[in-house]
Amino acid sequence: MKYLLLILAVLMIGSLLVSTFTHKEKTQDFSIFIESQLNPFKLPADSSEVGWSRANQFINKRYRLISGGTVERNDSVINVPYFNDFRKGNSLKFERKIIGDSVIFTVSLWASGKLQVKGAKEIAFYIRTGIDRYMENKLPAQY
Repeated sequence: MKYLLLILAVLMIGSLLVSTFTHKEKTQDFSIFIESQLNPFKLPADSSEVGWSRANQFINKRYRLISGGTVERNDSVINVPYFNDFRKGNSLKFERKIIGDSVIFTVSLWASGKLQVKGAKEIAFYIRTGIDRYMENKLPAQY
């Protein structure tokens, strides 16, 4: 019994160490991509519908989104309010504007009434690439 407990303890500690060190490397790589993401950002007009559909996909997945209001959609804005008071929860807004042969996307994320710049950049990265933090192992070597 004593040996079984020792083996279990060693396995648990070993797996914890391996997962901790490998996860930090992936998270650090992903953070670099997020920091370099522009918000607002441009997409070519011919691929802007793909980005707009990713915005809708993000809302359907509801990653890190605690809201409860009705999603308001039109041709150029998607707004996900937190009921009637954005200061209490998360609110999210996607905007797109056609300029020449490009479309400018802007993502705004608020948490408890404060603009979340890094979170908005992460969502913008997802709209631009289709890659989110849960798909880190699919990051290209040079993006």
